[in-house]
Amino acid sequence: MPLMKASRSSNGRCWTLPAHRQTKPRRQTTQRELDAMTTATIEHAPACDDVLVQALQGCAPLVADYFPQSEPVRADLLRQHREQRPEVLVFGAFSAGKSTLINALLGAECAPVGDVPTTTKVERYDYGPCLLLDTPGVNAPIEHEETTGEALRSAHLVMFVVREGFQDDADLYTRLFELLAAGSDVLLVLNHSMTQAEGIEKLRRHMLTVLDDWRRHHGCDPALLDRLPVVPVNAGLALSGKLKGKQAFLAVSGLQDLGFELSAWLEQVEARTSLVQRIARRSLAELLVPLREHLQQRADTPQELVTVGEQLKVMSGAIDRLETQLRLLARGHVQASKADIGSALDTVAEKPEQLEAQLQAIAERGRKQLFECLAAGVANLGEQLALSHRQANLQPPDLDKLLGESSGILGQLGSMLGKAGVDGLKQVRPEHLVEAMKLLRSLKVPFFKGRWEKTFSRWAGKYAPLVAVLAGGVEWALDMRDQNRRNQQQRVAAMQRMQLINEIAASIQASHDQSIDDQVAELRTCMLAPLQAEHERLLQHHGDIARQAEQVHGWELQLQRLAGQD
Repeated sequence: MPLMKASRSSNGRCWTLPAHRQTKPRRQTTQRELDAMTTATIEHAPACDDVLVQALQGCAPLVADYFPQSEPVRADLLRQHREQRPEVLVFGAFSAGKSTLINALLGAECAPVGDVPTTTKVERYDYGPCLLLDTPGVNAPIEHEETTGEALRSAHLVMFVVREGFQDDADLYTRLFELLAAGSDVLLVLNHSMTQAEGIEKLRRHMLTVLDDWRRHHGCDPALLDRLPVVPVNAGLALSGKLKGKQAFLAVSGLQDLGFELSAWLEQVEARTSLVQRIARRSLAELLVPLREHLQQRADTPQELVTVGEQLKVMSGAIDRLETQLRLLARGHVQASKADIGSALDTVAEKPEQLEAQLQAIAERGRKQLFECLAAGVANLGEQLALSHRQANLQPPDLDKLLGESSGILGQLGSMLGKAGVDGLKQVRPEHLVEAMKLLRSLKVPFFKGRWEKTFSRWAGKYAPLVAVLAGGVEWALDMRDQNRRNQQQRVAAMQRMQLINEIAASIQASHDQSIDDQVAELRTCMLAPLQAEHERLLQHHGDIARQAEQVHGWELQLQRLAGQD
């Protein structure tokens, strides 16, 4: 809200009160009226204040996580809201007489007074519907500047005190015009030691001239001075009048004029409602908008999530390629083995007990090819896994712990094959099914300690058809020998032979496929699990950030309506 304005005279250099204030003489504010002003009450805040409190309290965890440096601002806004009174900041050089002026307004020596800086922090004093804030000053030690700066940003009115004899201090006017340009409500108090009206008016006009010259020299907007009241006050005389109860001192001091300006400003502020709007605007500018923009930036550009997702695709693609390579190799081996299966069936007529050994040798060749391919693929995957973890800023895993003991795998498989002998396929007992599956498993590489021995029995039933096929092969061989002797049904036997070759090959292929399925599933579980877990964690984390940004945006919209910015 603009304060009571001054208007410029025709010569463009001096400032007078506006016309409506000149048509009738100003009535002097009595001491009783001043005392009544200092004990005035403020209307209760509207229900919409709850929105402000909810926003300031609700954003506390987010401020702590992302903007800890803004926590003092948030706490100060809550404090302003609780106290429900506008803040009038008394500002100026440390020797300007700020504390004396405050004591004069309060009617008691509450603020410390001295020729050297006596205020090192912002002190607050009750002044009826307002709080008076005493600050270290414009030229206070550097360590106090931040304290003063925070108080300036939060104050609702700045009472800028300039001491007689310091009107030409450039630093003062720089700060003054910065406040005006920022839209702050400012009241300029010219502290002097005069008692004659003529001298006081001359001093006031000189002050206005200096302000206008400084404005023109620095190219500032003339409108800035249109809303700057200049009130001369003899703060020392005013304090003496208050302490001694001398009305004549108060009348000459100009304190009553200052009280009039404060009263007019309070009326324009519209008490509590305007204060809530100011707190809401500051909450938006200094807290919620920067916080929401920061959260949105983190949610919109989750580079770490993108990186982990890319590495997860890289590893999954590498396992897919290994799986394709294994399946092509298995199919090629089975297709190439059909001729060997046929030869085994042809030669077993005289020695049926050799069928199992010959088929075992065929399976062993395929198993070896698949295992060598798998071993090389796992080694490459291990290198790729370590690289992917580094790219995703994760600790590379211990591959030995990830895959279990893997040394001497070929030797272990060889010894397992050596135990696979059976006395005859037609006499296969149930316990021999486990040994038969060990023989035909082809790709059961024991990367995981104890895993294959425990699961062979579970899978035994899957391979019973293959055992039956082999048993049928023996029967066919015996029948073939009789048919050769009798030279009968050769054509049917040839068809049966081809069908049996295809069935044996299909059974071997099925066992290969099942083994590849199981092994690739194990590889995906152990190799992709760390990246998948990190990806899920980041998805959850960035999803939470996006939801937090939406929550802050909701508070932002509510405070915009409260601040009248919608």
